[in-house]
Amino acid sequence: MAKIDLTELSDVKEKIVKIDEKTAKRYKVVEEAVDLEALKQEKANLEEQLNMPEPTKEELIELGKMYHPYYTLDREAIRARISQIEEFLNSVS
Repeated sequence: MAKIDLTELSDVKEKIVKIDEKTAKRYKVVEEAVDLEALKQEKANLEEQLNMPEPTKEELIELGKMYHPYYTLDREAIRARISQIEEFLNSVS
């Protein structure tokens, strides 16, 4: 397999190296500015996520209530709509 020294690409943005009769590899040099402070902040945020303590059973139960349909239903809106439907059905009967 052909190898390429990246220092050869300092003045060139792309180099194609023939591997065999049917294959070639294209090497591209990409210049990218990296915000080191943003990278450090991202690392700190990721480490903070890894250090998050495991939730207690009580916390999980409360979290589940926030997403379970039984607790998220707008019961008054449902009752009001049922009343509207009953009124309509009674008026056409």
